[in-house]
This record gives sequence, C-alpha cells and structure tokens, in this order.
Amino acid sequence: MRKRTLALLLGVVLVFVPFGLVLSFGPNPALPASFWWRGGCSMGVGRDAILHGSLADPQVTWATDNGTGVRVALLWPLGYKARFDPDLQLADASGVVVGHEGDLIIGSCTMWADVGNTFLVEASDIRLPTWKPGDG
Repeated sequence: MRKRTLALLLGVVLVFVPFGLVLSFGPNPALPASFWWRGGCSMGVGRDAILHGSLADPQVTWATDNGTGVRVALLWPLGYKARFDPDLQLADASGVVVGHEGDLIIGSCTMWADVGNTFLVEASDIRLPTWKPGDG
C-alpha cells in the first residue's frame, strides 16, 4: 500500500511539475497557470475564440475557436482567478476583472509553443464581444 501511494504521488508530480501547472479549487478558483510564464510576449498570434467558464469544469475556463468550433484549453499567468456571479468573471492577479463569459480572445502568446490545444492567454488578449478589428 505504501509503495502504491508513493507511486501515485510521484506520478502526480511528474505530470504537473514539468508543465509548471498550478490548480486550485473553491468559489474563486485560481486558473490553470504556469510557474514559468508571467504574462507578456515577444511574439503573439491572432485568435478568434470565445471565452467560457464553469465551476463544474475541471479546466474552469476554456475557449471555443470560432473558425473550427474546437474547444481550446487556456493557460493564464499566475494569480488569475475565476469568479462566478452567476456567469464567469475573469480577474487578473491584482483582482481587476479583465474578462467575462462570451468575451473574444483575439490573441495568445507564442513565446513558448502552444502545447496541443492550449493557448497562453492574458488580459491584453481579451475584448468585448462587440469588438471588431480596427477598434484597438
């Protein structure tokens, strides 16, 4: 039994530590984040996706790509949290609300290559649903 517990703990560490993932649960859960990415990009890429969130979802937040309809995982800078009142409100590390359910994600960071279907996103990548290119 002791070996099984040790093996399980080691497995969890080996899964989460290489990617630097931080997860928490609660009424205002921290979002999947990275120890090594603090936000900011030297290079970004345009996106066209809709922000979604649910306390019932293990990812808490995700996006749906408008072109393909594919669900995309989101990785945030440390300290970002989700609030639900009743819909998603996304707060940055200082507690300022920077996004809501249904907002557009117009970019993501390519400083580190996207892992599978995961985008590195921060507040500057989020716009109101009525945003159009050229609005700034």
